Amino acid sequence: ERVGDIASKQGDKYWYVKGELAFADGNFREALGFYNKAIATYLWVPEYHSRISQCLSELGRPTESERAMDWANLIQGKINKENKID
Repeated sequence: ERVGDIASKQGDKYWYVKGELAFADGNFREALGFYNKAIATYLWVPEYHSRISQCLSELGRPTESERAMDWANLIQGKINKENKID
């Protein structure tokens, strides 16, 4: 099976939890891969992008980290606007 097929069957939360476990063990490169699979399955969760940002920061990639955090903030802002939260 292709990775995309597996991700679709497992769902974004599956990949996010795998990322959380790898992150907790300090395996930031592995965690990054899992978080990227989570957003490939479902893009619109700000926490996924925030965790990607943290991994990139830990891996010494500050520009990419900032870009990922920008995505997290953009998505969170959209959610807040839709729910009328300031």
